[in-house]
Amino acid sequence: MAGVAHLVGPNAIIQTLAAAGERVMDGGVGEIMRAAHLVTPDDGWRDMVPVGNVNALNRAVLKQFGDAEAAAIMRDAGRRTGRYILENRIPKLAQFALHLMPRRVAVRLLLTAIAKNAWTFAGLAKVEVGADWIAIHNNPVCLGRSGYRGCLWHEAVFETLFASIIGERAYVRETHCIGRGDTFCRFEISFS
Repeated sequence: MAGVAHLVGPNAIIQTLAAAGERVMDGGVGEIMRAAHLVTPDDGWRDMVPVGNVNALNRAVLKQFGDAEAAAIMRDAGRRTGRYILENRIPKLAQFALHLMPRRVAVRLLLTAIAKNAWTFAGLAKVEVGADWIAIHNNPVCLGRSGYRGCLWHEAVFETLFASIIGERAYVRETHCIGRGDTFCRFEISFS
């Protein structure tokens, strides 16, 4: 999709700023926003946002905080995004019904819903799902490309959704990452 601007949901910015904001003194978020060349729009980022802005913010967080703290911020931002989705995007009745289903069926239905709504976290990238995995081809928000060890935000979003809806301890780990030279970012889901 060369030359086409990817747009993703605003939580990729909103929740990252919220997570970073808890770790800086007054004015620190403004410094991060300036470093990422972000300006708060009047609508508070209610519309889809350019991937370039998200990636600039992710690089600014890494530069400001260093590896370990930036990784913690990305995980926190992912959990916050997952909670936002649970509170605002997936109807409570659907969550309840999925929770009552056999795990295999519930996981399959949740993966299908994630794939149908992939534009919110992957822009125009191709997203595939299997029985227990999600793959994002040419992931436009690959944290590995921004200097992180991998896509921690995606891991945390998916893990929050699966743990909350399925009702068991879910683990999501990235097994392939574009930032490490793979052709896609792949996230595998397991339960304990």
